Amino acid sequence: ILAKPLPELNKPVNFKGAVGKFEIKAQVEKDKFTTVDAGKLAIVISGQGNLQMVNAPDVKWPAGIEGFDSKATDDFNKFAVPVSGRKIFTFPFTASQAGPYPIPAVNFVFFDSHDATYKTVSTKPILLTVTKGTGKPKSVFVNNKPGTAGNFLTRFFNNRLRVVSLIA
Repeated sequence: ILAKPLPELNKPVNFKGAVGKFEIKAQVEKDKFTTVDAGKLAIVISGQGNLQMVNAPDVKWPAGIEGFDSKATDDFNKFAVPVSGRKIFTFPFTASQAGPYPIPAVNFVFFDSHDATYKTVSTKPILLTVTKGTGKPKSVFVNNKPGTAGNFLTRFFNNRLRVVSLIA
């Protein structure tokens, strides 16, 4: 096997080693929430190439939004050559103040081996609307009656340790 090194000429600073042909998309779980809620930003990188080596792109969170480490989920077709599929990065985040928050476009740089050039693909910017929360946790009771989340059996079976202990 004869492997050529990637060219150093015109190599972008934010290149992290992805080689192939890729696309990127971003979406939020919901674009309107309160300061009590947490949000999720999903960034999907799809295409063909060395998807296993693709790392989470950098998100430039606006002031007032605190973003946390991402969780990666793979959906590859490993029987195809080169590997194809997608990698999903889910970023949880919270907002401390009410207001509109624009999440700027997220860039992803890769080396296109077919064209032998470095390319950058970007998501569309996303606008979030955050309203002031009540500061109280959401009740599991609706009209003084237990809702589905407050149902005794649901609570009991959600605590698997009790179920296992009882059966044992």
